[in-house]
Amino acid sequence: MAPGMPAVLLYLWGLHKGYGDAAVAGPGLLVAFAYVGALVIGWPTYLMLQRRGTHGLGAYLVLGALIGAVVVAVMSTAEALLSGKALQYASAHFWVSVRFTVIAAIYAMISSAIFWFIAVRGQSAR
Repeated sequence: MAPGMPAVLLYLWGLHKGYGDAAVAGPGLLVAFAYVGALVIGWPTYLMLQRRGTHGLGAYLVLGALIGAVVVAVMSTAEALLSGKALQYASAHFWVSVRFTVIAAIYAMISSAIFWFIAVRGQSAR
């Protein structure tokens, strides 16, 4: 549930701004990467934090942002390598990748905060 909530919020924001059907495009792309990132990177990170006894919201926010940045870095690197001209592609799309990294980091931080409120918050009081 947590990886999909920021997409729902973005969708509702897009509807509010009057984007109509286009409001679903961005969140629709983000949610797929969010669930893959949450399963492949987030779940092992959660287990590691549980094993260490770390239950603070700050740790989840920082690691959530890091997960979002890693997902974009992996996807950008794969896209550049598959283009055949990795150096030219990377330099031409650098600022786009930076923008996507910031968006993904914020998205993942919101997702991590929602996860923390649902699954971890009660453990921090123990």
